Amino acid sequence: MSASRSLAAVTLEEDGGRRRVTAGGGRFREASTTLLETVGDGVLGRLTAARLFAVIYLTGGGLVAVVSALVPQQPGTNFAGVESVAISTFVTGAVAWWLPWNRWPQRASVVLAILAFGCISAFDAASIADGYRYGLFYIVIFAWIGLAQPRGTSLLITPAVAVAYSLRSWPSATAGTQPPPRCCM
Repeated sequence: MSASRSLAAVTLEEDGGRRRVTAGGGRFREASTTLLETVGDGVLGRLTAARLFAVIYLTGGGLVAVVSALVPQQPGTNFAGVESVAISTFVTGAVAWWLPWNRWPQRASVVLAILAFGCISAFDAASIADGYRYGLFYIVIFAWIGLAQPRGTSLLITPAVAVAYSLRSWPSATAGTQPPPRCCM
């Protein structure tokens, strides 16, 4: 059974367990845009979830690229490494926006979270900032997992988080010394 309610140019459509909020309508129905889609238990739809994470990538990569170019870095920071991580993060977000997430299973977008853990570790390796700053990034990723993935996904992705978070506590291959220990979660 399908139901539809409209308020001005925003429409809430319900079909079984799926809910969708669209903008547009009337004679511009073909130009309507899906703003939010949920699938049972409040989990975001596949396209909405992937595009939300693409926005996180685009915002994070863009901010790091601009801020690291404008703000003086600590001595020893690999500026080219920081910029390359920022640009690759931005490009990953742009590509993720256009991928056909509706055709793939719900958990296919988990690969974006695993790539984000790699981006955090790569940025940590390129900059010499302390590891205490990165907890917020992990929280943002897990908030997205909670919004976009079925129950239990956080538990399944924990080994990838443990590896990514502990990478900088290993001895440095270039300097032959061990960096200061990182905080524990």
